[in-house]
Order: sequence, then structure tokens, then C-alpha cells
Amino acid sequence: MKQTVKLHIKESSPRRSLLWRVAAYMLSISILAVLTLSLTSFFIARSYVEKHVLSQVSSLVAGKEDLLEGTLQHNRENATLIASRQDILRMVENGDTTGLDALYLELIDQGMPIAGMTLFTRWAGPIGHVSVAVTSVPSLTPRTSIEPHVDQGGWKGYTVFAQVRDAEHAVRGYLAVRYDAEELLRSIVSAEVLGSSAEVLLARENAGELSLFQQSLTAQFQKPLSLGSLEDQYRNGDTLALALMHEEGVQSGEDYTGKQVFASYRYLPTFGWALVVKVDRKQALSGIFTLGVTLGTVSAVLLFLAGLLSVVLARDVTEPLRRLTHRVATLGPGHWNYRKCAHTGDEVEVLDRTTANLAKRLKCVYEHLEEEVRIQTAALKEQYEKDHTILASIEHGILVMDKNGFITDMNAAAKSLLGCDPTSTIGTSVTGVLRLHQHRKPVSKKLHPVMQCLSKKTAVRPKPEIRWSILHRTNNTLIPVILSVTPILQSRKLFGAIAVFYDITEDRRVDYLKSEFVSLASHQLRTPLSAIEWYVELFTSEGEKKLSAEQKEYLNEIDIATKRMTKLVDALLHAARLEGQTIKPKMENIELCRFTNDMAEELRSLAKASQISCDVQIPKKRCALSTDPILLHIIFQNLFSNAVKYTRAGGSVRISLQEKRSSCEITVSDTGIGIPKKDQARIFERLFRAANVLKVDTDGNGLGLYISHMAIETLGGSLRFTSAENKGTTFVISLPKHSKKH
Repeated sequence: MKQTVKLHIKESSPRRSLLWRVAAYMLSISILAVLTLSLTSFFIARSYVEKHVLSQVSSLVAGKEDLLEGTLQHNRENATLIASRQDILRMVENGDTTGLDALYLELIDQGMPIAGMTLFTRWAGPIGHVSVAVTSVPSLTPRTSIEPHVDQGGWKGYTVFAQVRDAEHAVRGYLAVRYDAEELLRSIVSAEVLGSSAEVLLARENAGELSLFQQSLTAQFQKPLSLGSLEDQYRNGDTLALALMHEEGVQSGEDYTGKQVFASYRYLPTFGWALVVKVDRKQALSGIFTLGVTLGTVSAVLLFLAGLLSVVLARDVTEPLRRLTHRVATLGPGHWNYRKCAHTGDEVEVLDRTTANLAKRLKCVYEHLEEEVRIQTAALKEQYEKDHTILASIEHGILVMDKNGFITDMNAAAKSLLGCDPTSTIGTSVTGVLRLHQHRKPVSKKLHPVMQCLSKKTAVRPKPEIRWSILHRTNNTLIPVILSVTPILQSRKLFGAIAVFYDITEDRRVDYLKSEFVSLASHQLRTPLSAIEWYVELFTSEGEKKLSAEQKEYLNEIDIATKRMTKLVDALLHAARLEGQTIKPKMENIELCRFTNDMAEELRSLAKASQISCDVQIPKKRCALSTDPILLHIIFQNLFSNAVKYTRAGGSVRISLQEKRSSCEITVSDTGIGIPKKDQARIFERLFRAANVLKVDTDGNGLGLYISHMAIETLGGSLRFTSAENKGTTFVISLPKHSKKH
């Protein structure tokens, strides 16, 4: 019966509207353009204003310097002219200053801004003065010099000293003309052209300190203000200190009060002072901030208009697409007819035609879809039945797990071996169902082979030295099994794993019977071998003179073969006893350093005979250990004899001992032929010999490492090795300091 497959197409709202996406894109472009233009305009204007202000400050400080130097030069020339008058010369020569007052009034009437005059003899003694007196003449006074007068209120005035000379140009005395600095300061400290925050500063060095003594005409401090060490202020970039160090320039930075200012600085060579003109940065750039507010307002208005325009344009662009989306959403079974309706002439019209063609193709595909689904469903059911039958017929237990280790399927053999019901097992963790034991000890979840396979994404294969057993859930018996786990991967993506296991109880029983047979046969062989050895020894000792050389050679061959056979029988007996766990270690407290030294001394002769050097590195510190010395002797002798046997003449063997926190490690390394990489996984198997050793020693039996490995496990330790072919091998015996009770 043909079934009808119905297709339902549900119309859903888009996660993001195309209208708002287009509007957002357009608005983003508008925001980017407006902000770029506004910020560019703002920063360009601010840069221009800063340069203009710095230029103004620089011009102003240059003008102040020229004004001050010009005024001082003019006053110096006036003082020289006054000192050259004949009446001044007569006053100095006669020591009579009666006409000095009249001369002072005359000079005042002529417009000279002098505050007083004082006459001195050529020995700098005062003769007389008018108005403000000058008490002394500076030493080494040149023809004219200027001396400033700075007190607690700032710069009050300055004195021009001029020499009084006669007709022969001999110095007859000195004239000191005192000038008031108030009128000059008024023109110097005035900086209204830069704004109300502009200031003109005068500073000088005072005993290594930077001293600010003039700020404005109105005293803002009672005495000159010390700004700290001149050197420190110079290193900090203070403009006053820079000027005192004969530097000049303009900069933007902090002034002595911590305000951000534009400043220009010059050095006044006449007085050795610093001249600085500064203006508050915030006031100087106040117009720029107003411009920024204006630009921000205009930008906000433009962005608002751009947003409205973006929405209108986006709606016009997306309206055909929204109509097309609504019509496409109605397509479905019984509604495959679609007529073209877009005539925009752009990509929307192309999309409309493509949608119409797609609707026709979907109609054709849908007409054949039901039959194809039915055929595929029948094929899948058939394949499923085949796979299920194959899986059920396999006698090996099979478990299928997901990537988290939960069972998703199992076959009948697995149900029988595990003793569990699939209905209650599916969906549970594999570690709780496949309860593994190794050497009769439960395996932790972390070390479970299935979890190891899932975590490392690598297959876990059976190893001869590992014996797995599973716990039957019904009768709690251990069933020996061979187990392998393979991950389910696709391009390194993990989907789960498959565990395959089967009962090897019969194999273990046969193996046990083999061991029993080997043990029995070995015991039976020891008696005739002992007899042969005794008779060979008897013939050798009693008939030494009666036997010919050929007969002696035969006896020697018999003796060698007998000893070789005896060693083989002893090795088989050791292996059988260890396999059958009939050997119980006799634990004794030994001093491992002494034991190792004794063993090394016994084996040095073997190495010497083979022309191999033997290096023993044993620490002097005592190392106490509880172990079976006989089994340890067997392990040590096997490893050392192999090291010597498979090392060429001229090589070396090294024995070392290292004590760790909870164990002791004995290392036996050689420079011999090594173990091929392909054979390393089987090196501890019974009767196995690597391919390259057959060329060196054809008499080996492949039991030495097998016996050593079982013996070390019996002692509770471990035996590991590293090897490279033709480079050597290193075996490491690890023994716990405190052995477990057996």
C-alpha cells in the first residue's frame, strides 16, 4: 500500500530583519563619515589654534625681552651722559654736592625716570646723594654697569653705575643713577593680549635654588618664592629653569602651580634672569571647546537625519524581498505553483525567476520522493535484519558503546558471558557491566581498556603478558577472556567503541596441562641427565690416560650437551613453577648495595672473558630492602648474562643502583646489538627470541626474560626496558621498599 509523505514548511520569523540590517549598514556608514569629518575638523582646528597661541606667546616673550633690553640700554646711555658733565666732574673733584639737587630736578624736568643719584670717589667712598641713596659701588665696575634691586616685595628698581672721568680720561669717581622699576614692570608684565590668564614671570638663581621674584605688579606673595633646586627643576623641564640655563623656546606643559599652560621662555643676559610668558591652556583653547560642542550638535542632527533616511531607503530596497519571502513560505505539497511577480529589473527579479524554476523542480522531485523513501526504507530494514542476524550468530561477546562509555547495543554471546539482561544494561556505563580483573585484581575505571580506548582514540589489542578476566554477574565467577577494543572514528571524530571478547577457559586449561606436562617431563629428565653427568665425570677422571684424544673430544661434547640440557630443564622447571604459582617468595631484609656489589663481582669474570668492560656505579649509602634474594639473583644473572652475550668485544656493560622515595631501581645497560623495534612487544613471551640474536647465539632457549619478568612480578616489582637496534639495551628493575604480603 502506497503511503503518502506530507511535507510541512513552517514559516518562521527571521532572526535578524534584512530591513534593519540594511538600515544599520547605511547608518553605520553615515556615522563613520560624520564622526570622521567632525573629529578631523576638531583636531585640525585645535592643532592650528595651539600653533597660533604658541606663536603669540613666543612673539610676546621676544617683545618683552627687546623692551627690557632696550630700556636698560637707553638708561645706561643716559647715565654715561650725566657722568660726562663738567659739573659732575667738579663735584667729584671738590667733594661738594651742592648742585646735585638742582641737577636732579633738571633731569626730572627733562623726563628722565630717575629715582635718585649718588656720587662716589674713585675709591668708592660716598660723597653725597639726592633722593634714593646708593650705599656702595660694585667691585670691578666697568665703564657702565647695571645692578638690580630685589627685595621681599619683588623687583623694586635698578642702579646704573657710570665712571666719572677727567679730560685725560682718568677715573675721578663714580655716579650711581637709581631708576624705579615700576614703570618698566608695568609694560613688561602686561600680557592682556593673550587673555586674563596670561602671566609674565621673572626668576633668578639664589644659592642654587630657583627663585621666582616677580609675577605681576600686585604682590601675590610676601617674598620671592623658592621653587626648589635649580638642577632638579631643569631635569623636570621647568621653563624657568630652562631659561636660567641659557635656553629658549616654547612648550606645552605644567607650570610651577601644576596647571597646564602654553609657555615661552628666554634668558636675560643683562641681569642673568629668566623671563617666561605663560597662558592657561584651557582658556587659550576655550574657542576650540566651543567649536567641539558645535560640531557635536551638528553631528547629532546629521546622524538623526541619516537614520531616518536609512530606514526609508532600506524599506524601499527590502520590500520586494519581503514579498518574495512570504510567497516562498507558502510553497509545499499541493502548493507548488509559483508565478513571477517582481519586475524591478535588478537582482530581486533574477531571484524571483530562479525561485519559480526551483518550485517547478521541487514539484518534480517531490512526486518521486515517496517511492524513493519506501524503497530505501525497505533496503535499510533488510540490511538491519542481516546485521542483527550476523551479530547474534557470533559466539564472541560484542558490546557497542557511545563516546561517553555508555552501552548502546550487545549481542547474545555478551549477555551469556556477562550474565546480564540487555533491557537493564543498555544505557549504563560499560565499567559497571564489563567488570574486568587483571591477575585476579579489579581494574579501576581510569585503567579500564574501554575508557583508555575512548580517551586516546586508539585500539586496545590483546597482549600475552596481560591476562584479563570478567566477573559473571550471576554466579560471581571469574571467566578468563581475550579482549580487544576498537574506536569508531570518522576523520578523527570519535563516535564510540566496540569491545570484542571471548571465553578462553579451555585454552587456559590446556595451557595449564602443558605446564604440568613440561614440569613432569623436566623432573623425569633430571635423573638420566644426572646419570650422564656422573658417568662423563667418571670417564674423564678415571680414563684420562687410557682414552684417546678423539674419545676425550667426544666426552667433552657430551659434557657440554648435558650441561646445556640441564640448563634448559632448570629453566623449564622455573617457568613451570612460576606459571603454576608454586614458588612462594621467601622475603628477607637485605642490604641492596652490598647484594648488587657481590653480584657484580661474580659477573665481572664473565665480562672479562668476553673482552667487555664492566662499569659498576653503586652509592655508598645503605639501601635496605625486603625481597627474595634467590629470585632476585636469578633475575640479575639473566639480565647480566644477556648483556654480555649480546655485546660485541670491546663494548661495555654498566650496572647502577638508584634509591627513590618508595622503591629502588637497578639498571643494567649495554652497548650491544639491541632489540629490533618490531620484536620489542613480544620480548617477554615464553620461548621467543628476537630475529637478530639468532645470528649471535644459536643455543638460547627464549626463557630467560620470560622467567625474569614473572619473577619480578612475583616480588611485586616491575621490569621495563628501552632499546635501539645496534645501539644497546637498558633494563631497569624496580623493587618496592616494602613488599606486600603473599
